Amino acid sequence: MVSSLIAFSCLLAPVDVQEIMLVLNKAEDTVSLVDTVKQVEIKRVPTGHGPNEVMVSPGGQWATIANMGNQRADKTITVLRMPGGDVARTIDLGSFARPHGMAFLDHSRMVVTTHEVDALHIVDVEKGVIEKSIVSPFKGLHMVVLSPDKKMAYGSCVFANKAVAFDLVKGEVAWAVDCGLRAEGISISPDGKTLAVGNMGADTVSIIDVASRKVTKTLSGMPQPIRTFFVDGGSRLLVSSAGTGEVVVFDTETWEEKKRIVMEKLPGMAGDDRHPPMNYALSRDGKRVFVVVVSADLVAEIDLASLAVVKTYKTGKLPDGIAVWTAER
Repeated sequence: MVSSLIAFSCLLAPVDVQEIMLVLNKAEDTVSLVDTVKQVEIKRVPTGHGPNEVMVSPGGQWATIANMGNQRADKTITVLRMPGGDVARTIDLGSFARPHGMAFLDHSRMVVTTHEVDALHIVDVEKGVIEKSIVSPFKGLHMVVLSPDKKMAYGSCVFANKAVAFDLVKGEVAWAVDCGLRAEGISISPDGKTLAVGNMGADTVSIIDVASRKVTKTLSGMPQPIRTFFVDGGSRLLVSSAGTGEVVVFDTETWEEKKRIVMEKLPGMAGDDRHPPMNYALSRDGKRVFVVVVSADLVAEIDLASLAVVKTYKTGKLPDGIAVWTAER
């Protein structure tokens, strides 16, 4: 059963906080920090213009926010010191405007994609500098994920309809695979063997075997599959079907569809319309997943055992990126 909507209140950060959900409010240029255990908003912090993605460092010291902009481009990354959420610094990427996808290499270094110049950058968030840039020959480099050993990065190229692999040791593009129209969302299995790319324009998900560099399976029946996300140790894949307002669950051994979790009539939603799910973040215990429900200004919490929405959290205007900070990292 879905619990009541979690009300937000602005409080000082509790010293015993165990799990903080960070949600970007894209239309407000803010990030909300929410204590999911006590079910209250701790604070709301200004970001750059049009924040799109947020990531937490492995040690939990930093949270980074890619300020992509909207009609007006931004070129900055906001760095928060966690768990307090104070702005530690703002990194100016110079000519590399519209940062978007991010993934941490270690406690202080991360990779980030940019759209104005399609490139993958290694950024030191403590020093606030770009260490290296790898220009992509493919347009629309959007999201990025890392191999388990952090030697490879894989990106989705939304205008080139491809997934591209970057060799971070050599500092070059290694290979690319044709996917479907508007290849946008990308995720990697925990063992690093499989990529799942959501093709927004083709209404399909390309399953890529990393070793063979080939699409081995194409999932269909999901209009506008904007994001993918592996859970339960990689045994299941969640797909955000934006066109139907559903989270679609697949068994990754058989690639059979197991369930559709409908984003409608949840606490805090106005009317009876379905709303598109988007970005995901895993809970501290790995038993729950948080999914942004963009047009409803909500985050839905899904219990992975029952595959049901158990809570909703009200956000600011037009939520987008989401991440989870935990005390045990």
